[in-house]
Amino acid sequence: MISNKLFFRALILVTPWALLCSAGCSEKTTVEQGLTGVRLLIRYSENIDQIRISGSLGDEPAFETTTWPESPSKPLEEGEYSIVILFPETLNGETVTLRADGLRQGEVVTSGTTSITIMGGEIIDATITMIDPAICGDGIIREGIEECDDSNSTSGDGCSDTCMLEDGWLCSGEPSECETVCGDGFVRGDEECDDTNSINGDGCSDSCMLEEGWQCNGEPSVCEPICGDGIIRGGKECDDGNSTSGDGCSANCVVEDGWFCSGEPSVCEPICGDGLIRGDEECDDSNSTSGDGCSGACKVEGGWHCAGEPSVCTP
Repeated sequence: MISNKLFFRALILVTPWALLCSAGCSEKTTVEQGLTGVRLLIRYSENIDQIRISGSLGDEPAFETTTWPESPSKPLEEGEYSIVILFPETLNGETVTLRADGLRQGEVVTSGTTSITIMGGEIIDATITMIDPAICGDGIIREGIEECDDSNSTSGDGCSDTCMLEDGWLCSGEPSECETVCGDGFVRGDEECDDTNSINGDGCSDSCMLEEGWQCNGEPSVCEPICGDGIIRGGKECDDGNSTSGDGCSANCVVEDGWFCSGEPSVCEPICGDGLIRGDEECDDSNSTSGDGCSGACKVEGGWHCAGEPSVCTP
């Protein structure tokens, strides 16, 4: 899913701010306030009828792919093509990879690429010389243009639809075989979580699978034990198999004042003699002595009246 920031980049290219021009763009091209850009010169010698221009920032598109002319009517003359691409100044300092493909009757016959670092408030010059074609999806990696090629044009599998490595993946070979990188903080492929480590017992296993009794969310994954499943793990002090407070084990799986809990699931009993009246206690006078109105089992003894915490008993 493209973020808002990247979506804004795409908008830049489809507004009048994006200046697309053939060879001969003015050397005095100015930049609107809040924008920056690149003047890209594309050189080619093949007999082509269209030029396709794309760009990427990491594994995300930097702008919408543009093809010129939209409807070819005749072959382009051998030589050069120039285009000015404008970006928001918020991309100052970021590196954008630009790619040009020469098409003949819709087929890629020549390709080239270059990387530029955006400089706020300025239009910088860059050149692409198209040579051997780079056809994404043919299983052959064209060095300098493609970072991978897994024989398809599908993104989300490690090698993008422009044959760039995607975050959270490692690709090798021709055709490329891509695997997720467990421990890098990105949840990819069949990973259920990724907490940036390869340690078991913290909710996300060393193979990036959810461990029993945990729930994990976000990237990197933040894992917390599930309170109420009857299993004590993580920072839980108790777990009595429910999420109800007032029974000794709170809704957050913390032992409540006046209770003692043990076992899995936790069995909680009030502590007689601590001065707190809990559970089925009728009184608690801070001792476990009978004959003073509150018995050793924290029951009111016959002929006595007890009130308060700790209990004060009178005959």
